[in-house]
Amino acid sequence: MSGNKQFDTDAAIDSAMPLFKDKGFSGTSLSDLEKSTKLNKSSIYNTFGNKEGLYTACLERFRIHYTSQALAKLAHADFKTAIHQYCDFLVGGFNDENLDQGCLASLAALEMGGQESNAKESIKMGLDDMLSCLENRCQLAIDQGQLSNQWQASELAAMIIAVNRGAIILNRGRGDKEAGNNAYRGLFTLLFNEKEAPNLGTF
Repeated sequence: MSGNKQFDTDAAIDSAMPLFKDKGFSGTSLSDLEKSTKLNKSSIYNTFGNKEGLYTACLERFRIHYTSQALAKLAHADFKTAIHQYCDFLVGGFNDENLDQGCLASLAALEMGGQESNAKESIKMGLDDMLSCLENRCQLAIDQGQLSNQWQASELAAMIIAVNRGAIILNRGRGDKEAGNNAYRGLFTLLFNEKEAPNLGTF
């Protein structure tokens, strides 16, 4: 019917996500988006408002779908297993061809975090979700005696996220996985007195 959208909005978002991940918001042109999404400029503007609207839609897709899957790993009753599964999921996502946008949120925070925009609000919501869920899980582990009560749940949650996000920057900046692996090894040594970070062979 005339006037109805003749394309899949979800497919357009999925096509745009790898572009924004690779080039950032500023480096991605409308021409790039037209080629990737197979939409013309009018369709992009009519559906998403502008380039930032499409970018924000990508960040929301990441937050709702990918981040929620990561946080679900924390539900395991054993804290050590929960943290291993959480980190393993994040590590795997950064290399999975179907989840090539795995570091989109981290890179977006670096580029857009200081700007007043809808994208900034989406970034903040994603980080708040992560911090809240991790803090609650850490506090439960402390209350159950699975972690020393010398830990502060809020500080530990922030440290875990800092390692997760910092490993992305280390690997992307250096072009290899060594420093990122070392960050995870340091985290697991602090938490569990482990010398090796398990299941990180794909990192």
